[in-house]
Amino acid sequence: MEIDTDTKNVFDQSSRAPHASELFAGQAHPDISAEDLFAGDDKLYRMIEKGRGPDLLSQAGKAAHKAGVKLLTPTHIVLLINVIVIMGVTGYLAMRDPDGAANPSTQQTPVSGAATELPRIPLSRTTAAALDHAVSWQVAEQFLLSGDYTRAYYVYEKLNRNLTQHKEDDELIRDMLYLKMALCLQNLPQYGSPDPLFDRALISRSPAVRMLANYHLMMTAMANRNYEIARIRAYKTLALLPTVQEECSANFEGDCYFTMAEALTRQVLLLNNQDIVLPGVLWSESLSLEHLPVATQEQLRALLQRGVEQTGPAALAPYIAKQPGLSVGSQWSAIALEAPLSEFLARFAAESGWNLSWTAFQEDAKKRPVTLYLPGDAEQRIPEIAAGSVGWIAEFNTDDIVIHNPDIYENLADHTHLLAREAIYVWRRFLLRYRGDHRTPNAHYALGLMHETIDQSVAAMGEYKLVSGQFPHNPLAPHALFNASRIKTEMRDYEGAKADLTEILVQYSDSQLVDEASLYLAEATVKAGLYDDAAHMFRKVYNLDLSKESRCRAAYGAGRCAFELKQFEEAKKWLMQGLLMTDHPQDRRRGPGYFLLGKTLMQLQDFPQAALALRQALETSLSPDDYIEVVLQLVQAERGQGNYVAALNMLETVPQEKLTQYYLCQFLTAQAQLFRDIGLTDIAITLLRRQIQFIADARNRALLTLELAKCELQIDDAKQARQDLVEALKHLSAVEQIHEAHLLLADVCYRLGDLTQTEDICLRFLRRKEVPASQRNTAFEILGRVYTTKNEHGRAALAYAGLLETGTGGTN
Repeated sequence: MEIDTDTKNVFDQSSRAPHASELFAGQAHPDISAEDLFAGDDKLYRMIEKGRGPDLLSQAGKAAHKAGVKLLTPTHIVLLINVIVIMGVTGYLAMRDPDGAANPSTQQTPVSGAATELPRIPLSRTTAAALDHAVSWQVAEQFLLSGDYTRAYYVYEKLNRNLTQHKEDDELIRDMLYLKMALCLQNLPQYGSPDPLFDRALISRSPAVRMLANYHLMMTAMANRNYEIARIRAYKTLALLPTVQEECSANFEGDCYFTMAEALTRQVLLLNNQDIVLPGVLWSESLSLEHLPVATQEQLRALLQRGVEQTGPAALAPYIAKQPGLSVGSQWSAIALEAPLSEFLARFAAESGWNLSWTAFQEDAKKRPVTLYLPGDAEQRIPEIAAGSVGWIAEFNTDDIVIHNPDIYENLADHTHLLAREAIYVWRRFLLRYRGDHRTPNAHYALGLMHETIDQSVAAMGEYKLVSGQFPHNPLAPHALFNASRIKTEMRDYEGAKADLTEILVQYSDSQLVDEASLYLAEATVKAGLYDDAAHMFRKVYNLDLSKESRCRAAYGAGRCAFELKQFEEAKKWLMQGLLMTDHPQDRRRGPGYFLLGKTLMQLQDFPQAALALRQALETSLSPDDYIEVVLQLVQAERGQGNYVAALNMLETVPQEKLTQYYLCQFLTAQAQLFRDIGLTDIAITLLRRQIQFIADARNRALLTLELAKCELQIDDAKQARQDLVEALKHLSAVEQIHEAHLLLADVCYRLGDLTQTEDICLRFLRRKEVPASQRNTAFEILGRVYTTKNEHGRAALAYAGLLETGTGGTN
């Protein structure tokens, strides 16, 4: 490429050596000898004198030399200083590292139109010399595609310096070169930031350069997990894509739209504190960067000129028109060049007949510039891309286009709901516009996630079932089944959840989801109340040793099942194993784990160890309700050790005015029990009678009434105890409390001499199903006393032995 005269003169002047008259000033002295200039012996001086020209030294100088006179004049000093400086510079260059040798690649070239200079990237002299003979667009592109960013940058920068200044065509090429150098610097961060070069490319007059710059920044934002910026860059790319769409691959537009939808989906997951790592493959990180097949300078110039002429007239006002003669989906054309968004959308609304409304906007925010070139597009796609290119959302209702600014919101839930709705819209549009795309399963899976986010469980389950049913060989299929089973579990459809999880274990046995599915299947079985089956599943997962995390969860699950099955020794073993495997002190499972271990030890009557475990639970992060539950259990553990004062003090640590009625009744019951234990039954009765009248809920009032009856029995007030027990039995709901009240009522009736009523209560109680063995023995013991009092010693013996037939005798 030829360099114009002005540019050439500038470079010539910058590299010209200074003239002698510029270096030396003043009167010339002819009395300069070889000794004045060089250091050496007489042999060296004779060689210099012999080889000099006729005017090298003056005759006066020779005469002075012969006379042995040595003069040190100002001229000598100037010459010596210059010689020393030249020798020093020469020595420095000779000693420099070859890779740091001065060559064109180490110079900083000012970026036209900006104050920033191009970063310096050093190359060895050999490499630079070799590349100087091969400076071309094709060579630079080959280096860039092969990942040799240092050499690619060198060649691009060399091409940039060869361009003509202030020439329109060359300025467009320069913008493209800046973009290419920015891509190189992205992979060479040690040499400087690529941002100034990207900024230059983003304001290029060439729509193609702008589009490509936004595309690469979109991919960078996705890699950096800056999903909001990635969405904006994706829309900016789509806004100018038609200028070079013929040169792009067939999937390029779909890739951009897919990436935009994925960015919005991940942003919603991030706001909901969910895992943003999506399972399966074919997400945006698997995309290869788009490369335009431009081989020659003529092709590059033609590419960069596309859209320049068409967008030029739009600099004055946006162009929006409908062409009814075209096919549906391509009847609308819109062109804008740095047009205010409000003006663009107002013109579109006037042309299309839509009603336009804005939410939570400042007037200056509506003036954000929009640049797009969309000839022949769908009607709703134009405002969608225009709003999306500035980070906003265009929501379509029946007759309205509502423009939302997601940067302004008061309620995070509403903000997340808006983004999730928009994500559902763009995924559906992706499925409609790019039918048959190989990422269709990904789109349906993402739709399921978004429907879950806005609590549309049925729609989410439908999307998951579509993935697992129509694409069973896709890597997302087992994950879709797993999510469907989770939704069914939340809907209490445990059998359906078990069916989906079992399908995962059978059809996808080699999936990494097997251990998670096995654990979730066991947990779903627990929720179904099938503790035996669940315990077997947990033990199986634990023994498979799939991972430390799965073993830990299995240990906790097995411990819980054993506790529910009243296998307390087994529960103690599994819970302690789970706690030992929970390394992190902030693990949320530690609190519930220690709590359940404390309850287990309470059942084993190991009150000191139970108290220790419960105190460990109090040191973890617990919810307010869990904290109260732990305190109540700790009070019972201290009570079991006879530490009544410590137990009462523990109750005082919780302010009762902040308790719900249920927990207030629990605390009052615990206080009454402690007062009974230390012989202050009258105080307990007074406390309960004073508080019962303020309890509105009948079931909570029944709990206090039951405890009051126990206190009255302790002071032998059997008649009042009988009345209170009858009243309590009307409203008690827990099975254990109902059983306890029946046995107390039977004992009260016996004390009052009502043997018939006592016998009837006991026999009815023994006919109940799933009565614990200890309570059955108590009922038989009361019957034994009844029959002994009635002198029916045979039946009394059978009752004491637990062999009495409960279907005979007494009132049925």
